[in-house]
Amino acid sequence: MTRSKAADLLEQLSRIVPGIAGYQEREKTRNSDKAIREKAAAAVARCREKISAAIADLSRTGSMADMKSIGSLDRLSTRMEKLEDELRFASYGYTGFFHETGINEDDLARIYEYDLELLNEAKNLEKLVPGQDASQEGGAPWLADLEKSLETVNRSFRDRKKVFEG
Repeated sequence: MTRSKAADLLEQLSRIVPGIAGYQEREKTRNSDKAIREKAAAAVARCREKISAAIADLSRTGSMADMKSIGSLDRLSTRMEKLEDELRFASYGYTGFFHETGINEDDLARIYEYDLELLNEAKNLEKLVPGQDASQEGGAPWLADLEKSLETVNRSFRDRKKVFEG
C-alpha cells in the first residue's frame, strides 16, 4: 500500500470514527518512545560488556582489593541486566487510541524528560567504566560513581513508570 493510499484511508476513517485523526501522530510517539528506551538499553548493555572485561582484568591481577571489586561488579552487572530488560520491554508511550485512559500530553512530556535523563545517564555509565586494564586502577575506585549513576538511571525509569501508573 502506498503512503498516499494510506493517508486517504486515514482521512476517510477520521470522518467515520471521531478521534482517529490523531492516531498516526500517536503511533509516531509510541515508536519514538520505544526507540529512546532501546537506545538507553543498548548503552546499559555496552556498559555491562565493559564490566565483564573489567572483571576479567581484575581477576588476572588476583589482589585482595581486586577480588572485592569483582563481587561488587558482578552484582552491579546483574542489576544492569535487569534494568536493560525492563527498558526494552516497558510500556509504550501511548496506550492506544481506543483506550479511554491514554497518556495525556503533559504526562508524555514528563516521560520524555525522564527518558532524556535516562539516556544521558546511561551514556555516562559507559564512560565511568575504564577501558583496557581496569586493574591498573587499584581495585575499582570508579565503582562508587558507577553505582550512583546506575541508581540515577533506575530512579528515572521508576519515575517514568509512575507516570504510566497514574
